[in-house]
Amino acid sequence: MAFRSVVFKLALLSALLVFGAGALLSRSLFSPLAASLAAFAATAFLAGRILRAQSVEKREETLARNFLSVVSHKLRTPLMIVIGYLDLLQEDPAGRLDEFQAKAVATMVKEVERLHILVEKLLMYSTALSAETLDMDPRETSLVLVVESAIKGLSDVIGTPGVRILWDREAVTALPCVRADVLLLSEALRNLLENAIRFNHGKVKEVRIGAVLEGSRVRLSVADNGPGIPLDEQARVFQRFYQIDEHFTGQALGMGLGLPFVQNVVTAHGGRVGLRSEPGKGCEFFFTVPTA
Repeated sequence: MAFRSVVFKLALLSALLVFGAGALLSRSLFSPLAASLAAFAATAFLAGRILRAQSVEKREETLARNFLSVVSHKLRTPLMIVIGYLDLLQEDPAGRLDEFQAKAVATMVKEVERLHILVEKLLMYSTALSAETLDMDPRETSLVLVVESAIKGLSDVIGTPGVRILWDREAVTALPCVRADVLLLSEALRNLLENAIRFNHGKVKEVRIGAVLEGSRVRLSVADNGPGIPLDEQARVFQRFYQIDEHFTGQALGMGLGLPFVQNVVTAHGGRVGLRSEPGKGCEFFFTVPTA
């Protein structure tokens, strides 16, 4: 705060000096001095604005993290109670539910489970709104473990008709190990896989996991045969809470937190994330991770 105040005062003083110099000095002497002072004033004002913007962004990040954490925690307890009672109702050992009631309970169980997954995601995302806030436990690990863990986390959708996840186990096994937090990195990969399936409204949803060695880094990619992402949207998909137009997502709405989570996890591992896409020709998300 004190530094920002000093920057502002210096900028204001520079502006006053510019105008003062114009009033006191001849035109020939004023021009070089005014140019220098004006440049300093502009730089100082810009620095002040950047500092203020960073401060606001930091506050917003803290508020968002606290909000998501509180909401997810507050929802968690009553949700578990609801799940418990619904499980008891669904068992119905006395056979007191008629056909309509049994179907209603089954529908409620399905939707509550979806809500439970959403709350758990919120809880995880709330701890990863920036790479600096991640609590990591990096260990030397095989990429096969990362890929298998990610796919295992999609067991509820893999059996869906038309969904195919393809990857070359031998090629991935041949790659060197990476130093990574398996839980976080596999969750990041799972997120990309889930997006590739969920936002693809075609009858056949084919997702390919690629892995290659690029110097001292391993590059993992997730390519799909979905609708792709419009060029003007691609630069914004990693922004928190940003949603792509529903026309391209098949009316499948997300939270706008998954890709920022992926980016923060990859950044925390010392890698980078990116995408290649052309509308109507699918999409490929990729990220790199340093080898161990």
